[in-house]
Amino acid sequence: IATVAVLRETASGRELCACVTHLDHVSGEARRRGVQLILHTLEQVSAHCTKLLMGDFNCGERDPPHAAAAAVMEDTRGIAE
Repeated sequence: IATVAVLRETASGRELCACVTHLDHVSGEARRRGVQLILHTLEQVSAHCTKLLMGDFNCGERDPPHAAAAAVMEDTRGIAE
């Protein structure tokens, strides 16, 4: 499951593409494919805007779904610590 919203600031016209997800808790393959679909969708929805991906990945930081997202997006958890 994923919900995507493109938010536009009226004054500047800048866009934020936000996605919240809850990946499958049983199948690693479903999580991997889910992240691939989400990343593809985010790129298709608005290639030029800032992207924010958040939610329950149901996996650890070293698992393939998280690694796939971290390969193309900055992981803010590490920055916040």
